[in-house]
Amino acid sequence: MDSCGSIGGVNSHKGDTDDYKHEVTYNNTLHKVSSEMLLGLIYGLVNPHTLIVIIISCVSTFLCSKDMFAFKLETKGIMSILSLGTIFPIVFTIGQSYKRREEALQRIASMRGNVMGLYWIHRDWDPQGPVGTRANKMAGACSNLFDALRVFLLTKTTDRQEALRSVYQCTSSISLLNWELTAQPAEGSSDFGPRGQCPPTHASRANQYTRFIINDFERLRVIRDYRTPQGLRLFSTLMLHLMPIILGPTFAGYCSKSVDPDLGYGCASSYFTAVIYFMVTLTLFHVQQDLEDPYDDEGWDDINLNLTPELQRHMALKPDASMLKHPGIAIK
Repeated sequence: MDSCGSIGGVNSHKGDTDDYKHEVTYNNTLHKVSSEMLLGLIYGLVNPHTLIVIIISCVSTFLCSKDMFAFKLETKGIMSILSLGTIFPIVFTIGQSYKRREEALQRIASMRGNVMGLYWIHRDWDPQGPVGTRANKMAGACSNLFDALRVFLLTKTTDRQEALRSVYQCTSSISLLNWELTAQPAEGSSDFGPRGQCPPTHASRANQYTRFIINDFERLRVIRDYRTPQGLRLFSTLMLHLMPIILGPTFAGYCSKSVDPDLGYGCASSYFTAVIYFMVTLTLFHVQQDLEDPYDDEGWDDINLNLTPELQRHMALKPDASMLKHPGIAIK
């Protein structure tokens, strides 16, 4: 009894230690991610591009002040028109880019599910089980497919024919393995029972999985090749970089004689309005730029394309016949 109790105590202590290590690792990872997000937020608000535009806006406001060129415009109407022509295209393209990113996530999830279903068909009809030649071939073909997919989506040059050829070579290998699934009888047995030749229904399902994989890839390819409206993006970019000069007279006219008088070279309201306006506008512009390409692995919301290690871990799982029985159900 004492030895059993001591063993139980040691195991309990070991479990508590493992839980503590896991909690410490999780807290360290969370702290690291939070620190990176905070630094990324600060850089998103204050970066060289934003600082240059703000400085140009302040210089334009300074040149339009009373003691310089005294060039002012009425603020009624012009601010709304110019802001609408700049912010609306940016917000519209952000919405479209986010939809494209969500579509890409759905297609990657669908491709992963189809690949795992296809692998399990080949694994379960291999006479040697998960360590068989057929299962290993399919695992290698699927891993190569995701590696080729990652290279294709990360390639930024216009000539991506070699990467595209690699993706289709992998799908061609998968299709050939599907043919071997029905061409060779799978004789043998496992913990789940005897294995015969793969039935036509399973072979047809394997071909359907392959078709779905190719369809998902083509949708990912379309998202990669075609972006949000280029004319709209060019217009918003042009207007955004002309606004610091155009709005200088408008910002210079924000001074109030009673509240914030013009001291000769502008007032605090003029420069404060210019800084806040372009900081907000450029932050939206940078968000749109990060969402425009969900595959470039440079923004916060980019898609993780390193899927091969996780896929290989899932393929290494061995089937367990005991999982077919539920403890609460009596199987005769």
